[in-house]
Amino acid sequence: MRSGIHAAAGNGGFTLPEVLLAALLAIGALAAGFAAYGGTLRSFDGTASLADLQREASTAVEIIARDVRSGSSVTVGGGGDSLNVYYYTGSFDSLAAMYHLDGQNRVLNIDGTPLAEQVSSLDFSTADGRVVNIDVLVEDTRRAGAGDDILVLMSSTVACRN
Repeated sequence: MRSGIHAAAGNGGFTLPEVLLAALLAIGALAAGFAAYGGTLRSFDGTASLADLQREASTAVEIIARDVRSGSSVTVGGGGDSLNVYYYTGSFDSLAAMYHLDGQNRVLNIDGTPLAEQVSSLDFSTADGRVVNIDVLVEDTRRAGAGDDILVLMSSTVACRN
């Protein structure tokens, strides 16, 4: 013979406090699951943004370095944010490539083609006109206000070979 609340109810079901407790536990588990999922999405977004920035900066530095290597001399202007690459053409140096940071945070080449966007800083330096240090700092401006700024600094030192 059964005793207690279940026996009085006569149907062997759950009581109201048991149902409420089970619902509360289920809601807590769902909330924890959604919080973990949201954290995973934010982490993935940050990782993808970092990879994009690294690719932008790396591509710009590689293209500039390739032109510097095939050049004969370089000059730095504009407070260090522009670079001219010259090729020796037999009797004089001829301007072959030019890079600078425009007002829209893009690195542009001599044709005005953007090599990288979201560039916070572009810095060239040379001591002898043949070896140049390239620093490109890119920032993820799409995540402004997210509280976790993503910055990538790509640097390279390259020498003219001709």
